Amino acid sequence: MPEKTSRQQWAAFSCEQGKEAACEAGVYAMRTLLEDNDVEAVLLVDASNAFNSLNREAALQNIHVLCPTIALILTNTYPNLARLSIDGENIMSREGTTQRDPLAMAMYALATLPLIHRLGGEVTQSWYADDASAGGRLEGLRRWWDKLDTLGPKFGYFPNAGKTWLVVKPEHLKTAEFQFQGTGVKITSQGQRHLGSALSTKAFVEEYVSEKVTGWVKEIEKLLTIVRIQPQAAHTVFTHGMMHRWTFLMRAIPGVEDLFQPLEQVIRHQFLPALTGRLALSDTERELIALPARQGGLGIPKPSRSARLQQEACAEVTVLLVDLINVRAREYSKSVQQEQRQVKSIIRSRHQELIAKEAEDVKGRITGGQRNGVE
Repeated sequence: MPEKTSRQQWAAFSCEQGKEAACEAGVYAMRTLLEDNDVEAVLLVDASNAFNSLNREAALQNIHVLCPTIALILTNTYPNLARLSIDGENIMSREGTTQRDPLAMAMYALATLPLIHRLGGEVTQSWYADDASAGGRLEGLRRWWDKLDTLGPKFGYFPNAGKTWLVVKPEHLKTAEFQFQGTGVKITSQGQRHLGSALSTKAFVEEYVSEKVTGWVKEIEKLLTIVRIQPQAAHTVFTHGMMHRWTFLMRAIPGVEDLFQPLEQVIRHQFLPALTGRLALSDTERELIALPARQGGLGIPKPSRSARLQQEACAEVTVLLVDLINVRAREYSKSVQQEQRQVKSIIRSRHQELIAKEAEDVKGRITGGQRNGVE
């Protein structure tokens, strides 16, 4: 009975729309594992066509037990084969979830939950949608992989060894090659991408971030062709689209603030002059533009400074989830959820106070005419 209760609690966890910074927590959990002296490697699993390969019959049966709350609507949504029309021909969809179904993610999470439980707790595992990862000693990771490779297809989860990476500490590289020989799993001691972030050596992580920043700089340079004739549209694209491209990376990777400096260079010396019509901006004017609109700015912060603030906030929000992952907890209590929300509320209030102080300082340094304009 306790086992069933625990699984139903986890099912309720999966049914909800999401956890605070859950993706970042998955990244942080694997990073902290790699820093643990008792952990030799982490395994980053890729699945083939995961959402379309889900065993629909098994999924619906499991969901009836795990989460009756949404079992009825899913049963009504997927009772028969779906007819897919492609170039005038019909294909009957037998497996997987339907694209754009608002319950697809909840269905997939619940359907894979029994698989996750059956894999056991020999290693520390973290799942985000179809991206599975696990950390521990090499022998345990090999047994975990073999089990996943055997059990996964029964649930419609087909591990793709050719795109799965074992990130191992350099001193265990030879042992890793021996333990995983014949599996097809790729092995590296340098680092690998994980959930839109990067793990392992400092050199690999910095190279990954630098490549991303270089790409974003090129995107801003392309936006310059628009900003001169459509400044409002360009501003909207930048603040509501482009900025969020690098916010996640700022949150997920600590200690890389300086690597975002090229973004600030192109923003300050090319994008903002084109946007404002001023050839050169003073330091005070740049700080004014960095303020949110409610404080008289344009909401275009300095990337290097934002990276530090974002990472600090993310570390505070994710610490509870990371702890649960690392201790292999099977429950996500309401108290933890409430504590996370409280932490997020505190961070938001602290940030607003910081912005208010910065605004007051900037307004004290601008000229009378500029101050009137801001007000």
